[in-house]
Amino acid sequence: MTWGYTSVCLEFATWQDISRAVKWLRIKGKRYRVDPTFIALYGYSNGGNLGAKAALSGKGKSKVQAAIIVAGSKSLHIPFIHWKAPPFLLVHSHNDLAVNFRGAMVLAAELEKFRVPMRTLFYRKGGHTPQKLCPRQFKFVLSKFLDQSVHGQITFMPGLIDPPTFVDPLGGLQARGIF
Repeated sequence: MTWGYTSVCLEFATWQDISRAVKWLRIKGKRYRVDPTFIALYGYSNGGNLGAKAALSGKGKSKVQAAIIVAGSKSLHIPFIHWKAPPFLLVHSHNDLAVNFRGAMVLAAELEKFRVPMRTLFYRKGGHTPQKLCPRQFKFVLSKFLDQSVHGQITFMPGLIDPPTFVDPLGGLQARGIF
């Protein structure tokens, strides 16, 4: 079976707006050929911050099945982490000057404490836009993560972040926990 993905973009939203949009997609999704049983959040920079909060806070119709957070991981969400959180894909660059890499590491460590299924794609370089460093690789990892999430194949894997494994864009794929 071939899977496709539909994107819905919210600009200048709050995490509550994102939760309301997820509820709306659950109710109206079939009209737009969206599977209401599987909704993933993708957020970049501040959108990643908001997406993480919405993914961790979602309940009922606002609960999502996966979260992809790119260069937006701050440790502000630690009080919201729980063992029923959806799987997370964290993408970040070590040399990001806009959002400190340490926030991604703290978030990953807390997700790991609660045994939340998680995968990481950490780059040594790439600044605040790591996904542009190696776009084909990023798209491959993203689609693999979503496919595995749809089929419930993302499981908790201890030791993904200690020490962090970095991807060398010129070498092979070294993302932790994927494949």
